[in-house]
Amino acid sequence: MPESEWPFADPPDTACFTTTHVLDGSHEIHHVTHHAEDGAWNFLPPLIWEDSTMRVVGLSTIAELDETVLEVADLPFGWRASRARRGASWVRTINPETRDS
Repeated sequence: MPESEWPFADPPDTACFTTTHVLDGSHEIHHVTHHAEDGAWNFLPPLIWEDSTMRVVGLSTIAELDETVLEVADLPFGWRASRARRGASWVRTINPETRDS
């Protein structure tokens, strides 16, 4: 994707968090979080994961794995988006922790 079309405010090489399950294709991304405190991005599957499965990758890696995450590139700090399956609409909500602070 040309940089001129990159929809995220963060550059393509921005570090973000995901799991080995997403990277190996065994699970889809169902949850995206854009943290209020540091702007970090999480792209997570619909399962309980262990710390040992967490990985840090570039934002462009996530976009290459699943281009539908581009639909939430404008997700504000402190918000999250979830969906039931790939292809389903993203549902955006403010993180409860953000609301309480």
